[in-house]
Amino acid sequence: MFADFFTPEKLEEDANKSIKAKYLLDLLNKDGWLTREIVNEALYHIRDRALKFPNLFQQDCSILDCYFCQFVQSAHGEWQIHAQSPKNEDFKFSKSLLKYVDGSTPEFSKSWKECRYLCAPCCAIGSHWFSMKIDLEDQTIFIFDSLKSHVHKAELEAFMKPL
Repeated sequence: MFADFFTPEKLEEDANKSIKAKYLLDLLNKDGWLTREIVNEALYHIRDRALKFPNLFQQDCSILDCYFCQFVQSAHGEWQIHAQSPKNEDFKFSKSLLKYVDGSTPEFSKSWKECRYLCAPCCAIGSHWFSMKIDLEDQTIFIFDSLKSHVHKAELEAFMKPL
């Protein structure tokens, strides 16, 4: 799947990027466990290609990284604490999470003002990767999971609650 994004021309294009792309290809050929670093690297190359070839990629979509889910879960925990506080202060989201919204992170991302969809990877319960497509207009999250039986529905619902 990710290997389609790394053509021989791409590997020769930029020496620094090509080493990382070659490493990713080597790992995928070995059928190894995909770490957060490998998934982020693959998504970086997808965002880079989307900028270079806008006619080939959906442009009303921001492709996020692996840290997004962690920031949202952290913000959800902070929100729950804030909601129980007797103070009437506005809740302030972390600067890290707001960088996703304005498109300044991850690299080659875009502002959510330009987007209808967000695509993000998630690692449920530390053992299984799946992909989410978040429809901002319909306020709906679609989950794409190649191994549906790996995570039980109740576990997935608990994991997704903050999102």
